[in-house]
Amino acid sequence: ELIQYVVPDRTDLSQANQKVAKRHLRVDDIVTGLADGIFLINLIEELSEKPFTEKYDKKPKGRPQMLDNCNLALKVQYPFAYIR
Repeated sequence: ELIQYVVPDRTDLSQANQKVAKRHLRVDDIVTGLADGIFLINLIEELSEKPFTEKYDKKPKGRPQMLDNCNLALKVQYPFAYIR
């Protein structure tokens, strides 16, 4: 379900932006916009209509925190995936 919103197509990106608009988030470039994982986590919350139960860094300052957030988002969406 999530993967249909996270493909580098303008139409799909605008649909993802619409899903998280009430959270005042917006992504214009998929590479830089999804880098910190915050948009992904918020998108998962909106699509599942459930709060994200994992602990994540809401304001990541460095690349390790950003990667941890992205990793958590993907693990929640795809628990069977092995992500390094």
